[in-house]
Amino acid sequence: MHLRALALLAPALALAVPARAAPVALTAPGANTVLSQVVEIAGGRVCMAGVTVGSPREPERGTLIVFDLAANRVAWQKTIDPPAGSGRLAFRACQAGGGGVHAGAEAVAAAGKDGRLSAPWVYRFDDQGRLLASKEVETGSSEARVYAIEADADGVTLAGATGDASAAVTSNGMFVARLDSLLHGATVTRLPTGAFAHGAVARLAGNALYVGGNFLPAAQPGGAKPDDYAMSRIVGGKYRFSARPVKRRSNGVVTAIAPASDIVALGNDGRTTQLVAVGADGKPREDLQVASAFCWTSAISADATTVYAIRTECRDPDTPAVLTAIDRRSGAEVVVSGIVGEPEYVLATGAKLVVIAKKRDGTLMLQALAKGADREE
Repeated sequence: MHLRALALLAPALALAVPARAAPVALTAPGANTVLSQVVEIAGGRVCMAGVTVGSPREPERGTLIVFDLAANRVAWQKTIDPPAGSGRLAFRACQAGGGGVHAGAEAVAAAGKDGRLSAPWVYRFDDQGRLLASKEVETGSSEARVYAIEADADGVTLAGATGDASAAVTSNGMFVARLDSLLHGATVTRLPTGAFAHGAVARLAGNALYVGGNFLPAAQPGGAKPDDYAMSRIVGGKYRFSARPVKRRSNGVVTAIAPASDIVALGNDGRTTQLVAVGADGKPREDLQVASAFCWTSAISADATTVYAIRTECRDPDTPAVLTAIDRRSGAEVVVSGIVGEPEYVLATGAKLVVIAKKRDGTLMLQALAKGADREE
């Protein structure tokens, strides 16, 4: 099916984007920057957290980009070397609050420093991008991943996963760490009852952690490959709910968390696409089939009415990805046209749709589109 023909499948959803800001380059040509999170932060800005890979002799360095949507320009950008004793630093999450921008990162130890493979770190920047402080968070485990970060006037909260492996079994757990506003001290709450795997999507909101992804058991036998997609809300170290509404293999499911803390997932088994959403109260919101020419999905974002997805056609997964918009009520899908480059990340903010695409020369471009979804009742 030709892509333009998809519009005929969705008479109830005609996406109107009357205003498009000029695309802005985020990286230089040839720079190998991979983003882990794109999130809206205070002041009409977008924060992008990731890692930049240099030559084989150079360490992988954490990259943080803050973009001003109103001015349509990069407000500031930082690339940070790994801390001493580490060979790789990757920013995984960022958020504004407490008088600056805070980022959660993973530092991979060089040659297993002190027996640890990786450790979580918190970085604090002011609103102009000056690095003010950084702090390693001691979890007591040999390996750690970062899910999400939140900051307020009283301090910073970091959430993530831990792992400790032996020849026979890997112990999986989660942690929530609370630091003061100067990144002094850390109170760490551990949940030794399993963890969400790499690639899970999470958000901290108040004292609640919302997360969706492939779940790993507390004790995972060596060589095991769990396939258990779950959605959860965790408050004060306790599960308020844990749902498993997606009937697909977890490696075919992508997740987003909407502004109202709905956990939204799009899954495909190579034949059909399932869209599901669970509210912040743990109750189902949607569970529907999407009639689509697309099978493979690499990233999604969602607001109250629409799921925006970066997808590839079923007939050939090597064709360039496109951005689609899926109505959460009907499942109707249309292609969003006019994107410069091949889309890799998408973020639905309050008024705009932020798309980050890669050009053929490797340059990452950010384009902000005005959202204006018109529906025929």
